[in-house]
This record gives sequence, C-alpha cells and structure tokens, in this order.
Amino acid sequence: VPKTYKGPHITFPITKNQLEHAMDALQKNQTLHAKYVVSLLQKVRQQLATLPNVNVISLMNHQRLVICGDVHGSMHNLLHVLEKNGLPCRGLLYLFNGDFVDRGESGVEVLLLLCLFLLYEPNCVFLNRGNHEDFIINIKYGFQKEVQRKYKNHADIILDLVNDVFAWLPLASVVNNKIFVCHAGISRKITYEKLMNIERNKFQTLLKLPDGSWSSTLIQQWEMLCDLLWSDPMPGPGLQHNKKRGFGVMYGSDVTKSFLDENNWNVLIRSHECIPNGFAYEHDDKTVTVFSVSNYYSPFSNKGAFIIVWPDSQIKPYQFIVINNKLQKHFSFRKQVNSIETAAIRDLKIKILKKQDILKKRFQCLETNIGKTQLTGNMHLNIERTIKQGLPWANLAPLLVDVTNAGLISYEKMFVDCSHVSKVDQKADLASVEEGRLYENEDVLEEIFRDMDLDGSGSISQQEFQEACSRLCTLPEKQEDMKEKIDLFIKLLDRNHDGHINFNEFLEAYRIVSSNSSAKIIL
Repeated sequence: VPKTYKGPHITFPITKNQLEHAMDALQKNQTLHAKYVVSLLQKVRQQLATLPNVNVISLMNHQRLVICGDVHGSMHNLLHVLEKNGLPCRGLLYLFNGDFVDRGESGVEVLLLLCLFLLYEPNCVFLNRGNHEDFIINIKYGFQKEVQRKYKNHADIILDLVNDVFAWLPLASVVNNKIFVCHAGISRKITYEKLMNIERNKFQTLLKLPDGSWSSTLIQQWEMLCDLLWSDPMPGPGLQHNKKRGFGVMYGSDVTKSFLDENNWNVLIRSHECIPNGFAYEHDDKTVTVFSVSNYYSPFSNKGAFIIVWPDSQIKPYQFIVINNKLQKHFSFRKQVNSIETAAIRDLKIKILKKQDILKKRFQCLETNIGKTQLTGNMHLNIERTIKQGLPWANLAPLLVDVTNAGLISYEKMFVDCSHVSKVDQKADLASVEEGRLYENEDVLEEIFRDMDLDGSGSISQQEFQEACSRLCTLPEKQEDMKEKIDLFIKLLDRNHDGHINFNEFLEAYRIVSSNSSAKIIL
C-alpha cells in the first residue's frame, strides 16, 4: 500500500478502531485500497467455508435479531436500518437476506461493510444468498461494471474472489427453531435434509443450465437452489412455473403450510421482491416478505422495511423511507450507542456489587486451588448461583470486567469496577428502577410510537408530534399554550439534531419523565 494512500487500513483480526474508520470511509464513498479488499474477501471466503448451508440462530433472553431484506447496493438504506437499530453486537444480531448488490450505485461499499461486520462480529452477523449473488446476474444488472469502474486494474481478481464469496454464502437460516428465512421461497423439492447436503460452492451461477456432464444429484441440487433463490408466493394452492422470472416456481399456501408443518416451524420469511409497504403477509400470515430499499423505482415509489425477531420468536416489521436517499446526519460508529444495552450492563454491575459479600465468600473458597484470579468458568458459575438471572455470563464477561488472553478475571478488580459505576452514578438504584420501568413498558411505548409515526417512516417528525399532542389536548386555549412547550420538548428529545425523534430518543424521553414521577403507562 503506497504511502500516498489516505484511506482506512485493515489488519486481521479487525479492531474496533479499524472498523470505525472503514465504516466512515465507505459511507463517504471513499475507495478502500485494492490490497485490503482482496485480503478482506479472502478472509470472508475462509470464514464462510466453515459455515453450514443453513445458519442456525438461537436468541438469548437479552438479544434481538434484525432481518434485513434486499439492499441492492443502496448504502443510504442500509445505513438507515443500522441507524434505527444499532450496530451488530452481542445483544443485537443481524441477518441480511440476500441481494446485497446490483442496481444501486454502492454495491461495493455495501458488500465490504457486510464483510467487515461478519469478521468483526461473526456470532452476531448472518448472511443468506440471494439470486443477485450470481456473477451472470452481476454482469446484467451493474455490479460487475461498478467493480471495474472503481478498481480498474484489480477488478478481475476482486471479481473472482467475490464470485467465490457469493458461492460460499449460506442458503438459508433457521431462527429459534421456529422461523425459516430464505431469499425467495420454497417448493416441494426442498427439504431441510436435502438443503443441508447441497454442495453450494459449486454453483457460482444458477443461469448456467444443466448439460450432459451434470450428475443427477447435481441437477437436483441446482433445481432446489433455483426454487430457493428465485420463487414467489401466489394466492391459492398449488405450484406452477414462475413465468415472470423464468426460474423457480410460484408456490401456494398449501405448499407453505406443508413445508412449515413438516419441520415444526411457524413462519417463512423471504425477500426477493419490491413491496409497496416494505413488507407483506401472505398465506394466512405464514409467509412474510420484507424488502429493505425504499424509493426503489423512484422517490416515494415504495417504503422499505426490516423485521425484528424477539427471543420468544415474535416478529414485528417496521417501515421506513429514506428521504431523498440521504441520511439527515452522517452516521458515525463513535456516536452509535445502544442505550438499552448500556443501561442493562450497568444494572448487572449494580446487582453484582450488591451481592459482593456473598460472591467474595464463594470465590475465596476456591482461592486455595486457583488463587485470587479466577478462571472465567468458575466466575460464571458462581455469579449465576448468586445473581440467578439465567444470562449467558460467558458472553457478558468482557462487558462486565477485563478478561486476559488466558481467559482469567480478577474478581477483586471486578468489584472495584462495579463500585466505580456506583460512584459515578450516585443514583444507581433509582436508575435501575427507571430501566425496569422502561423494559416493563417497552411494548406499550412501541405501540404509542407507531401511532404517532403517521407516515410509518420509523421516526416522528415535529408535525407528527404536535398532532399527537393536539389529539391528547382538545381545548383550543390549552393547545396554544402548549405549542411553545412542545417545540422546546422536541428540541430536547432530538438528541442527534436530525429534525426527527427516533425510537431510542423516544424511550429516553420516557426514562427522563419517569425518573421525576411515578409515571406508568396504563392501557
């Protein structure tokens, strides 16, 4: 890499600082050096090759999963989804359901960002293959030309690696053993067992039709992949050839029901087609389509959406529109903080501090064998016996206290760190109560937020907030008095100064109000 290169640098394993700089550069359409692109794609190919054909995702009590549909090279829409939910972390998982590139102008940047996320948080980011992860489709719909334009002399080697990466992408995902997620759809040829046995890396394209050199097994696998990546649901029962696309099938509600019942699954989530409202329920709500590019054909032609899956396997779609394909504010890694997760970790530290006498006695019993520095396994076991939260302490340990390369933790230092939280915030107990109120009322707050969000954009405008307040106060003389206070309140809520109130800002407003009263939402 020449010294004149001013962009981000990448080494492996990727550090948080490197991810931060790379993310900032990619959203500014700065070109990552070809050497780093090649290294990144090689590492991702290596990582993907270790994965099964079907991702298995199990959500813990403190986690949620965001399912993102087609992105099609739209960095603005991808960043909007990230801005609304937060960056991938232990508490926030992402599943990107194919069609990352083509049609949009930032396919390279979208792909590289997803690759960075996958390597930085491999247990929190999952990718499914779509029908546009195919080199012949990329020739037709623009991604190949985009790579050639941006990387000129290095385009051939980059495209070869991209083709390998696409071929190694998992084909589907199962969430909580209840939700099946694939890019397009299903058919009667597809079974879970057969899906797991497909030699997926042999299919860099599905547009190459079988010939005499193909074995019967390879032909069957090709047919299943075509159905998985090209099919669409249709009203009514049955199966028929998908004439609109030329590949895959149109499958009816009976096919969906049979497939789900056979595997004891509740719902099929797919993407693959632009939906005016961003998402759609079909087949007695057993098939859900999610499409994550707003303004796909033209400004305001459609909304985008993403789906959140909760630990109990409940799903909730959320709509949005990226106005003029621009974010109101540059999305910075440094400023992205998941406030709820931060508050939860603080709450756990306070609980540990309250039980420190009991924990110390437990740890001291082991000192004669292990010493003051406890192995993480012993720490996890003792904390769970004492705190009794049923949490994945092995995953939470790095967030609670420093863990050495040998996997060791000083319990004395842990208590000092927990005590520091209490000293910094002298109202820690009150804060814990506030967060408890927040968790208790989050579903109701979400319903109120969606009622106020009249255009379904995922954020509340000043006008929408004022209209909601007017509905609550019907006296004209009071409305006029309130207007000035409402304007001031909106400015206080709008933490990122983008002119809108997102859900995290809305939750923070409730936390502030509830901390000064016995506020509780009553339906």
